Amino acid sequence: MKFTKVLIALAAALMFASCTSVMPVAVGPGVVGEKKGTATGIWLFGVLPLGVNNGSYQAAKDGNIKRIATVDVRTTNILGVVVVQTTIVTGDDGEVISAETSEVSKANTSEISE
Repeated sequence: MKFTKVLIALAAALMFASCTSVMPVAVGPGVVGEKKGTATGIWLFGVLPLGVNNGSYQAAKDGNIKRIATVDVRTTNILGVVVVQTTIVTGDDGEVISAETSEVSKANTSEISE
């Protein structure tokens, strides 16, 4: 009887066991924390995708972000059976910086042409 209770308690602990980690992926020119967007994908056994659409583009679109400041990826693994991966993007909705419009690019171009 005691062995059965221990086995049930162990099985219950394993059922609720999961591990979550957050990893920074990239940094851009935007303002950190002004806006936030997320996109989530789910996998079975870590290889079988179910509704995977968790790229940084989708997360930025979700948060209406045009200039990305940071990209983080949060991964939750539940017993190795279900893996949930969420991409978190912060930034702002300001003008997109391109090579033609940046101040550094203009300064470098004027030095080269002189």
